Amino acid sequence: MATIGETVDLGMPVEEARKKWSEYVSGMVIGSGLGPGEHEYPFRWRKEEREADKGVVQFVAIGDDTTRFSVALDFPELDTRDEEAQRRVERLRALLRYDLDLFKEYSEGRLRIAS
Repeated sequence: MATIGETVDLGMPVEEARKKWSEYVSGMVIGSGLGPGEHEYPFRWRKEEREADKGVVQFVAIGDDTTRFSVALDFPELDTRDEEAQRRVERLRALLRYDLDLFKEYSEGRLRIAS
């Protein structure tokens, strides 16, 4: 089994970070742009991370206006002793890092939602 985790620090209190995460996830799930009145979001649940067996999201206050946001995903089918699986783990880690960086940009107002 492989557990892949990444962390990013956000410049906001925990409650605001949780609210932004909820908006972000809702945008990925329902923001397809296919329905009337939906917005097209610049992000999707389209990556291999969806294949995780389970995952954990954690918000920790590390200051008044700073939140440490962590995501850990479990992939029980990946044997980290296998060379091909190790390459997949690194690819999954890179995708998760990209997603957390994108979320940071969104949560801090630097990534606009297209309308």
